[in-house]
Amino acid sequence: MKWTDLQGDSRQRYCNLCRKSVHAMEQYSKEEWDRLWRESNGKVCGYSSPEMPEEHSSRRAVLVGALLTAIAPLMAQAGRVRIRVLDSTGAVIPTAEASVLAPDNRPLRTVKADESGEVLLRDLPVGNCRFRVSAPGFASKTLTIAVSEIEEVQVDTKLDVGLMGDVVIIEPRAIKKSRR
Repeated sequence: MKWTDLQGDSRQRYCNLCRKSVHAMEQYSKEEWDRLWRESNGKVCGYSSPEMPEEHSSRRAVLVGALLTAIAPLMAQAGRVRIRVLDSTGAVIPTAEASVLAPDNRPLRTVKADESGEVLLRDLPVGNCRFRVSAPGFASKTLTIAVSEIEEVQVDTKLDVGLMGDVVIIEPRAIKKSRR
């Protein structure tokens, strides 16, 4: 028989043909089904169908759904940070870049500066974010910036001249000129 042919409108309906209660198995928790099974000595008439009508939502489920709908926009908000990278004299560094850092200091995303030395990072999580700012010939710098969803955060940072890789220093006194 079809579920709709049985008498009643809950998760337990009555079958006039076999004169037994039929239970909508999908609408019982595992604990409820186990209890029902034990109480009937393993003789339960159950109905299972992909077209089974769903149980009515409880007030709690409706409230949770409404709450999640209300706070979803807050959780999806993202901020923007604009970092202008300067050298020690205040000149812009157009070759700079900034990386968003993971908690383990691994770069998650890197963005290059434009010709005005500005790096624009979008879609950042709201709250404190860490960044590594670097440029060839300069020592890198780590910044922690409080990201806001309300407005773009603008920061100026200066990089000091730094050396990368191995450096070999040749003393002028060590060089001998040969005369011919």
